Amino acid sequence: MIEEKALERLHNSEDFLAFLNYVSESREWCISQMHDVGTDRLQQLSGRILALDEVLSVGKHKELKGRFSDLRR
Repeated sequence: MIEEKALERLHNSEDFLAFLNYVSESREWCISQMHDVGTDRLQQLSGRILALDEVLSVGKHKELKGRFSDLRR
């Protein structure tokens, strides 16, 4: 797990937000690919989605998005 201090430093960077936005877009793409696929492909996509969810959760994506949104107001 990442140290809280390291995460705080990352949260000072809009570049980190851009990275997490990319991860979020990748997650949404995987979800969109889940229609009409075989069981093996569905399991692969599910695994990717879970991994991407973990990155977004550890990086506190929603919190960071809100923070930079508030700063722009």
